[in-house]
Amino acid sequence: MAHIASDPTFDIEPDFTFVPFEGIRNCIIGNTQLTHAEAANELATGWQQDRDICVVEWLVLKQEAENKRQETEKKKPKINDFATGMSVGDTLTHCPSQYAIHKLKSFEYIELWYFSPDGCKEAADEANRRPTEPLVSRRLTTSLP
Repeated sequence: MAHIASDPTFDIEPDFTFVPFEGIRNCIIGNTQLTHAEAANELATGWQQDRDICVVEWLVLKQEAENKRQETEKKKPKINDFATGMSVGDTLTHCPSQYAIHKLKSFEYIELWYFSPDGCKEAADEANRRPTEPLVSRRLTTSLP
């Protein structure tokens, strides 16, 4: 299907009786007994038929674009509605300790307790109890030979 840049319903039919179309009319008349008016009428009929085909193609393209837009709209994630009177919970879900995660990543045995709510809470409490140690930069002295 050809690409149609603009809506063909707005196209204006040319007047095939004008001088610029005289060469085309002469080619149509050729060895026939048609007059210039009849040849212009044949050109106008042909133009009208071509315009009708373009209008149908335009409508099909427009419908396909609308269908594509609707499909894209359907694929967009929907935002859930929220209740204005509800409050957000104030509890945080604790994560397992770094020790448990390291054991898991290295495929070593670890007790399931470390992943239970009690184990995760204890890991969070332990992380809060230990003060973070500031990084101490050490000055390395090297002796050159």
